[in-house]
Amino acid sequence: MDLISKLLVFRPSGRLSATQALEHPYFIRFHNEEFEPTCLKGINVFLDDNRKFEVRKYREEIYKIIIKRNKEMRRQRIM
Repeated sequence: MDLISKLLVFRPSGRLSATQALEHPYFIRFHNEEFEPTCLKGINVFLDDNRKFEVRKYREEIYKIIIKRNKEMRRQRIM
C-alpha cells in the first residue's frame, strides 16, 4: 500500500520516479543497478493531446514514433 500510494500521486513532482520506486522495499529483491540503465534526458512523445485513441491505436502510434526515431539515429551513426 505504501508503494501504491506514492505512485498514485496526481502531481508528477510529488510522485516517485522510476529510480525511486526501484529503491522501495517492495522491489528490493528485484533491484539490480547493473541491469537497470538510467535515461539522462527527458522523453517527449509527440502525440496530439486533443485526439483520443483506443489503447491499441495509441500503442501503434508510439511504436511508429520509436521506429522512426531509431531509423534516424542509425542514419546519424552511419554518417
